[in-house]
Amino acid sequence: TQTPIMAIEAEATAQKDREDALIDRQQQQGLIDELGQETLDQLTASFWTDLDTLVPAIEDGTADQATIRRTLHTIKGTAESVGYSAIAKASERVRETLVTTGALSTEPIRAAMRRTRDHLDRATETRSKAA
Repeated sequence: TQTPIMAIEAEATAQKDREDALIDRQQQQGLIDELGQETLDQLTASFWTDLDTLVPAIEDGTADQATIRRTLHTIKGTAESVGYSAIAKASERVRETLVTTGALSTEPIRAAMRRTRDHLDRATETRSKAA
């Protein structure tokens, strides 16, 4: 049987695993070490602004499949660069589905965006309470 302490430890491990699936902290730390926190903050802010433009542009139905594939590849690469693993993986799945079946749904990307933003909001709230 599991003791209360074991249950707490298991939940903490599960929470860390969920966070690791969303954000690549090693990638972000590498950027901080190379460029500084302020530059990482600028890069991630720019990423979210671009993402909020690129995803609707994919969804509006005016772009051809080659343009959509390139845009999805750009989202994937940029997400990986700033350490947003879940968004990168979702973008790649959407691109692969588009290539193999011709079907396009950005919902996996939007879901990864929501999960990542929710996590970041919770982390910011936790830091604010601790300060």
